Amino acid sequence: MTGGTNDQAQVDLRYGGSVAQRGAGRIYALASTESGSDRPDGGSGVDGWKFGQGGFRADFTQANNLFTVQGDGYVGDGGTQLLLPAPAPPFVNLAGEDLSVRGANLLGRWSRRFSPRSDLALQAYADYALRKQPSQFGRIGVTTVDLDFQHHFGLGPRHDILWGLGYRLISDDVSGAFPVSFDPPSRTVKLVTGFVQDEVAVVRERLRVDLGAKFEHNSFTGFELQPTARLLWTPSPSSTVWGAVSRAVRTPSRVDSDLRFVAQVFDAPPVTRVEALGSDTLEAEALIAYEVGYRVVPHPRLSLDVVAYYHDYNRLRSVAPGPPVLDGSVVVVPLTLGNDAHARSYGGTASATVRASPHWRIRASYTYLKMTAGLDDGLPPGTIADVNPGFNPSHQLHVWSSFDLPANLEFDVMGRYVSELPGTQPAGDEVKEYVQADARLALALTPRIGAELIGRDLLSQRRVEFFQSATNPGRGGAIAQQLRAKLTWIF
Repeated sequence: MTGGTNDQAQVDLRYGGSVAQRGAGRIYALASTESGSDRPDGGSGVDGWKFGQGGFRADFTQANNLFTVQGDGYVGDGGTQLLLPAPAPPFVNLAGEDLSVRGANLLGRWSRRFSPRSDLALQAYADYALRKQPSQFGRIGVTTVDLDFQHHFGLGPRHDILWGLGYRLISDDVSGAFPVSFDPPSRTVKLVTGFVQDEVAVVRERLRVDLGAKFEHNSFTGFELQPTARLLWTPSPSSTVWGAVSRAVRTPSRVDSDLRFVAQVFDAPPVTRVEALGSDTLEAEALIAYEVGYRVVPHPRLSLDVVAYYHDYNRLRSVAPGPPVLDGSVVVVPLTLGNDAHARSYGGTASATVRASPHWRIRASYTYLKMTAGLDDGLPPGTIADVNPGFNPSHQLHVWSSFDLPANLEFDVMGRYVSELPGTQPAGDEVKEYVQADARLALALTPRIGAELIGRDLLSQRRVEFFQSATNPGRGGAIAQQLRAKLTWIF
C-alpha cells in the first residue's frame, strides 16, 4: 500500500502458493490513482489517472517439462488536454476530455529440457487493447496473436546453436475522424520471423565468436535481413574485451503507412489545411551499429565497465511538402513521408560498482551521446528530417548509494545530472540541465511487515523534463517534488 503527495495512492495484493507439489501459482490485483501533473506555469494539469489491474500465473512441472500459463486484465480512466486544429473558425480547439484504456492478455508456454546442452520452448500469446480518446483518435481496438518457437542444442565440443521461428498477427480498427484518421480504418498485418545464432568457442574459456542473423517478412516492406557478429576475448579471469557489428531495421508501422493527420488549419485566405499523409512506399529504416566494450574486476569489491559505440542510420523518415490541391473551397497542402534522411551518433558509457563495506554499496555511471542528422541530396525545397538530435541529452551522470543500517534500516540515495535538451525550444522555451536526487528509507518492522518513506526530485519543487509537442498547451508536464509512504505486509 502506497500513498503520497499529488494525491497518489496505490494498493497491491498478491497471493501465491504451491499446487499439488508439482507446481506453483499466484494471483494479484492492484489499484492506483494520481491527480494531474503540475504545469510549468504553476497550473494544474488534467492528466490524472485511475487504474486497476489483475492477473494470475501458474507453473507446473512434469518430468523434464515446464508448463506456464499467465494472464492479465486492466482498466484505466484519465484525462488529457490538447490544442488541436478545427475545420471551422477559429480553426483551433482546446480539447480537454476523458480517455480510457481497457485490455487483457493470455500467455501459454511449454519448455522441455533434453540435456544440459539441449532444450526447446514453444509459446503462444494473445492480447487485446482498447483505447478511447474522442477528439484525437476516436476508438482504437488492437488484437495481437503471437507464436514463438526456440530450439537450443550443442553441436560438437565448440558450437552452441540457438534457432527459432515466429509468427505475429496484428489486427486493428480505428474510428478516427478530424483531425486524425487512418486510411483504411481497419487493417491486418502479419510478421513471419526466423533466426539462428552460433556461439563458437574458438579457444575454450578465452576466445568466443557469436554469429547470427534474424530473417523476417512483414506486410510493409517484405523481406528484411539483420545479421550480427560478436567477438569476446577473456585474457584473464578478471577481464573481458568484446566487440560487435550489427545491422538492425525499423520497419514502417500503421502510422507511417496509413495516417492522415491535419497538422494545421488557417485562414490565408482562402482557408488552407496542412495535412500529413502516410505512404505505402516507405522502406525500412536501417542501422549499422559498431560497439566495443571492456569489463574488469581489479578487486573483489570493485568492477569497471566501459562501452563505446558508433551508429550509422540511413533511410530515416523525412517529410516533404507536395503541390497544393483544391478540396472544395479549401486549399490542401500535403506533407508526405519519405526515406530521405540520415543520422550518425557516437558515444559511450563508463560505470563502476563498489562494495565499500559489507553494509555499503555504490554504483556510478556516466553516458555521453553526440548525434547529427541531415537530408540526402537532390530533395525538393521544404523537405525536413523527421529526427531531432536535440531531443537527447549529451551528458548523463547517475550515482546510487545503498546503506544497510542498524535496527533493520536501509537507506538509499540516488543522484543524477542530465544536460539540456537543445532541440526542444518551442516559442523560446528550453529544457535546461538539472541535478536531482531521490532517497528511500526502509524499516523492517517484522520479518513480514515493512515500511518505506520515499522522496523523489528532492532538490526542486518543480521542473520541466521534456516538451511533448506544439499541440500541448501546457508545453509538457512539469515534474513535481514527491513524497510517498509505503507499507508491505506479507501473509
